[in-house]
Amino acid sequence: TTAELSAANDRKECEQLRQEANTRKQKFLLLQNSFKLERKELEKSLESVREGQAELQERCQLAEGANEEAQLEVARSVGLMEEANQAEQAARQSEAQVQARLDALHQQHSETLTQLA
Repeated sequence: TTAELSAANDRKECEQLRQEANTRKQKFLLLQNSFKLERKELEKSLESVREGQAELQERCQLAEGANEEAQLEVARSVGLMEEANQAEQAARQSEAQVQARLDALHQQHSETLTQLA
């Protein structure tokens, strides 16, 4: 009868819709799993990037500290060079004074010898 044919068609259509719904549900679940995996990978990548940034920051801080130490060492070296130059100048002045005194003593000695002669 027409009602039986209509019911059979309805059941057939209902089964097709159920299969289509199941297919869509499977596709959705696959996409959802794919999204979850991709998200985990991205989170791992982000964590790796953050660790890299922290390491670079630490290296930069160490480099800045080393740079400051090097600048202090240069300043100390410059100070030591200035001290050495001043000491050298003082030594030259002392040498000149000693030489002048020696010359004066020699002169005095020569005069004394001349007077004695």
